[in-house]
Amino acid sequence: MERIVAVTGATGHIGVALLHELKKRNEYVRVLVLPNENYDYIKGLYDEIVFGDVRVLEDLEKTFLNVESVFHIAGIITIGNEDKKLLESININGTKNVIEACKKMKVKRLIYTSSVHAIPVLKNKVFMTEPNDFNHKNVVGLYAKSKVIATNLVKEANCESLETVICFPSGVIGPYAYKRSNIGQLILDYNNHKIPMYFNGAYNYVDTRDVAFGLAQAEKFGKAGEGYILSGDNISVKDMLAILQNKTNIPMPKLKLPVFMLKMITPFAELYYKSKKLKPVFTSYSVHTLNVNCNFSNEKAKKELMFTTRPLKESFEEEIDFMLSLPKKYTTYVKTKKPKNKLKYASVKCF
Repeated sequence: MERIVAVTGATGHIGVALLHELKKRNEYVRVLVLPNENYDYIKGLYDEIVFGDVRVLEDLEKTFLNVESVFHIAGIITIGNEDKKLLESININGTKNVIEACKKMKVKRLIYTSSVHAIPVLKNKVFMTEPNDFNHKNVVGLYAKSKVIATNLVKEANCESLETVICFPSGVIGPYAYKRSNIGQLILDYNNHKIPMYFNGAYNYVDTRDVAFGLAQAEKFGKAGEGYILSGDNISVKDMLAILQNKTNIPMPKLKLPVFMLKMITPFAELYYKSKKLKPVFTSYSVHTLNVNCNFSNEKAKKELMFTTRPLKESFEEEIDFMLSLPKKYTTYVKTKKPKNKLKYASVKCF
């Protein structure tokens, strides 16, 4: 029987890139897609499709039938402090369901997409590597805490019958951002002259296609029970705006706000984005994140997974082109709702 791999979160930014990568490798792919979700842009990139939700154990069991390896990417990404229950139900309980379904259906390997946000920040620009222990009390923000708890679940699930490998991407940019991301929102806001100011700050970003390559390599060569940082290069807010200026011919804002002042106004910005049902660009959490150490070492992934990265400027330019060419139906942010069918939660004590 032909080997089958399954992908959750197949319609997301990393998920679409992974489907392209797996297609290049001639893998037989089964995807899990939310009911009523737009999936026309991944048609031709998978062999089988199951409509379901990671919050429903039975849906996962159907998806993982006769599957050798699972790429668990599905999750909620947020730079705000809203949607605590959604983060718990999807990022944490959804991951526990995935683990339970993998064990029940005798899946051999589980490749989990965590985040560098799960890694405690070190001071003095020291390069951060893959830690051995994770504690949600050592990270800032609900999203980071949810990824820490889920990461621990996957790490603890590693055993002879189910090998688990964890990958930690940094900020993801590049094409295939059909679902509006925070960076995608920044691009659209800039193009609509809605970025009136900027501030000091920088973060580490990596191309989504490089992350997809790293995930596929982790499935083949990743050591059971190990974690791998899939990071790229650091770029400042100012340099990102300069690239946007060159691509759109729209002058970048001249007003530079001190960080302390920006922290005062971000709560109002968050309310604005929420009222407009848009992905927020600047929040208290994002301002904090952009002003702490973002030096993540990908040396382990380079050595053990043959991980490589492409020039960050080119990746950002490609995402700009991609976002500005998308039809409106793909640039409208819609929150993930609870499924109408009866849920079967695998409950976990959360933060």
